[in-house]
Amino acid sequence: MSLVFICAMSGLLNGQAHYLLDHFSAYRDQNRIILTWTIGKGNSCIGIGVYRSTDNIEFENIHNIFGECGSPEFAKYYSYVDENPVKNQTNYYQLELGFSGRTTSVAVRYDEIPEAGSLLSPNPVSHTAKLLFENREGKSLWIKIHNTQGTLLYQYPSGDESILLDLSGLAEGLYFYTISDRENKLRSRGRFIKTD
Repeated sequence: MSLVFICAMSGLLNGQAHYLLDHFSAYRDQNRIILTWTIGKGNSCIGIGVYRSTDNIEFENIHNIFGECGSPEFAKYYSYVDENPVKNQTNYYQLELGFSGRTTSVAVRYDEIPEAGSLLSPNPVSHTAKLLFENREGKSLWIKIHNTQGTLLYQYPSGDESILLDLSGLAEGLYFYTISDRENKLRSRGRFIKTD
């Protein structure tokens, strides 16, 4: 199994903590999420708490950096690696910068791809769906959509590990997808239900 994320956002800052940071972001790296932030020149705090949530409301403390942080002479870069993000959820992160308060959240969706090698979500689908698949090497792939009679309805090229599919033109029913390389070698397949 491998893990992938769907989206990452840079955090806007709230409360008193906003003036301390030059940036705060999160991104996926294989099966973990890496947080990075920079405390701006001349800013400091006493300790940094790293918090995680799956609902962006209730946060739990997952890491602490003790002692003085920041520098009066230069911007100071920090990072934290979350080795155990919550699978198949959006992971929201906040920093607590000493007594200056918390930042707003940065978010990374972290989905586990099953043994079959792909995941279409949502399923059933009414309009658009995200298809996730393994393609770490960035090969050119073809995503093909077929009906139950085997008729090819759509064909999409992709060199990424995900693609957003507009399926609004399909009638209600059962459909199949395949993911294959340029030599037509099957990499993964699945099925989905289209609803209105």
